[in-house]
Amino acid sequence: MKHFLAQRKPHLSPALPPEDKLKQPQLAALTSRPFAHRGVHGFLNPSTYQKYPNVPSPHQPYLFIPENTLASFQLAIQNQLAIELDLHYTNDRHLVIFHDNDTYRLTQVSQKIKHSTLTSIQELQLLSTSQQSKNPFPKEYVARIPTLESALQLIAGKTPLLIELKSEFNVNYRRFCQQTASLLQKYQDQHQNAPIFIKSFDPRIVHWFLHYCPNIPSGLLIPSHPNPLYYLGLSLLKFPFNSWLKPDFLSVDKKNIQNNHIQNYRQSHPVLCWVLSSNSEKHYQKYIDNSIIE
Repeated sequence: MKHFLAQRKPHLSPALPPEDKLKQPQLAALTSRPFAHRGVHGFLNPSTYQKYPNVPSPHQPYLFIPENTLASFQLAIQNQLAIELDLHYTNDRHLVIFHDNDTYRLTQVSQKIKHSTLTSIQELQLLSTSQQSKNPFPKEYVARIPTLESALQLIAGKTPLLIELKSEFNVNYRRFCQQTASLLQKYQDQHQNAPIFIKSFDPRIVHWFLHYCPNIPSGLLIPSHPNPLYYLGLSLLKFPFNSWLKPDFLSVDKKNIQNNHIQNYRQSHPVLCWVLSSNSEKHYQKYIDNSIIE
């Protein structure tokens, strides 16, 4: 991860239209440092992480850190990276950090998050952690699916935070947005307007934040597939749809980053690119304002 910080040249912020000038300080933080995709995770060399006080070093040459965990966020902070994470809404109205709609991939237990309670979610254990008795992180940092509240307590304004709100069929997106915004407002009150950004594939979520919570910059995700979602994202950048939705920034799959409509939007709004490695960032650098890296 430190390779990115050593090699990366700062991007010039695009000129914002007059109506967006008030967001310029927040958007400057959006391009200040690369975002660690779901935190710093995977099989890591011990040199990647710093030991906690009074905790023994692991004996194994590599340590496995699951994605979207408090440990992965702590490592991002220690490596001077911003944090990107994914957010879901449980059946009993809690905000939990997880990428997939179903818990199976990381726990081998299948639960749909939208049908689950917080208690049932936090009873699950993430894989590849129980055998690491010398793990330098507390068990709850590596074995448990965290809540947004617990992540905010850990991050505490130390680095920018990019939150993807996951849209689910039959989930009340308005309530999801309201509850997220309320928690983020409290967080910013506690940590002197700590830089926070939200993004979503769902234009309704982006529109809600633009309208009801304009102090938190909101971005539209544009994937390479599935095709309907890709074409929907591009269409929203064009007239007449752009009169309804004017996202503060775009977060774009690297396969589409050179698209003319995206590059035209970049003339006035930041564009992020996902997901890049140390070998690919240089190639895409001239088309983007910041990277989401892994």
